[in-house]
Amino acid sequence: MLDLIDDNPVNRISLSCYRSVKNVRDDIGQNLEKYTNGCANVPGANHFAPTNQKVAKNFATANG
Repeated sequence: MLDLIDDNPVNRISLSCYRSVKNVRDDIGQNLEKYTNGCANVPGANHFAPTNQKVAKNFATANG
């Protein structure tokens, strides 16, 4: 909630693949739009791939 009002002293969104609350909202909106258009299984993007290959490999294996 503190991120929404830009008052979070420990903001981690800026360190994530989204970089901002606006980008999080946009991503949620895009997934909701896909779901609304009949794509019930909206696949999650592998946001780890560009930054951490070991995590990306584990993520791909677990969701494989």
